Amino acid sequence: MNLDQVRRSREQQRHQANKRFAHRHPAVAADERALRKTQAGLHDRYGHRRGGTPETLEKASRVQQGSLARLFMGGHISVDQLAWSAEIRAIAERIGRDVGIGTVSLETRVDCGNSGRARLVESLGRVRAEVAYTHWRAQLEQPRPVLALIVDDVSVRAVGRTYRMRDESARGLLREALDAWPDHCTDARDRITQDDLTEMEAVLA
Repeated sequence: MNLDQVRRSREQQRHQANKRFAHRHPAVAADERALRKTQAGLHDRYGHRRGGTPETLEKASRVQQGSLARLFMGGHISVDQLAWSAEIRAIAERIGRDVGIGTVSLETRVDCGNSGRARLVESLGRVRAEVAYTHWRAQLEQPRPVLALIVDDVSVRAVGRTYRMRDESARGLLREALDAWPDHCTDARDRITQDDLTEMEAVLA
């Protein structure tokens, strides 16, 4: 028996086994057929898309909240860029809430209460994030439209009208700004190191 014959024999055996199972458990078999049809439909609709599984893209397609989510669903930004935009927006909003603090230096941003190392590590992470945001924002050639898109969640069309640019130009500015974000995060981690953490631990001791 050659390889093709072996494969056909195994396929027939599997088919017969499935028929016997469906005869004994008709409800379960019906659910499995429905699941297979749903999965096939998802792959037909989203199999050509990058940036997530078909199941993830299907779930995201039902959520049309926010201009950046719509840009992702339209294929204009990647799932990584969408995640980076969420990080940037969260940091910007946090800085906006901390209106009583006018600097992002390590000495003033770290909470020096008696909460121990855990809070210090968390505070160090906050400082790194805010340093990354400050340097990222400073290097933007056109910060206003970019921040309108990311922080204020203004639509591309509205940004284009306000700043007199084409939609694709606005999307290009957004993608360029988002792609620069990881490098600024890495740079902030290098700037504020374990030595800074050790120094602050000594102060708290």
